[in-house]
Amino acid sequence: MNIDHISILQVSLNELTIDNPLTFDPALARSFAFDLQHTAEFDPEEGLVMAVTSLQATTVSEEEQEEEATAEAVFSILFQVNGLEDQILPGIDGEMKGSRELKVELAAISLSTVRGLMSGYLNNTVLSDFLIPVIDPEPLADY
Repeated sequence: MNIDHISILQVSLNELTIDNPLTFDPALARSFAFDLQHTAEFDPEEGLVMAVTSLQATTVSEEEQEEEATAEAVFSILFQVNGLEDQILPGIDGEMKGSRELKVELAAISLSTVRGLMSGYLNNTVLSDFLIPVIDPEPLADY
């Protein structure tokens, strides 16, 4: 099963929250912790996939602070996938599931897209130094 062609039709920012508490001292922030979640729903008849990627990022300070700065975002990305019907497998619960190969590809594209968008959204904020690192998309395809 080869994936013929994947196109992004639409990217939507569903939610963005940046919290910079008054008690937070940015001079003490040394790194960031983050969590990514990714899922997708498949419409093989139309050849469409709606992928949703969620991100939570938090500063990690060298000394304990009352509160850390945080950012939370949820993105939806609508894909057109040529040959999608060949990439769909029936799930145990009757829900349509994408092949592992397709889910990894969608996770990789979604992650790269969200990485670029978040760097722009976080520019000139207390989290401006945060960049989603390049990671293996394989674990994001476990849905």
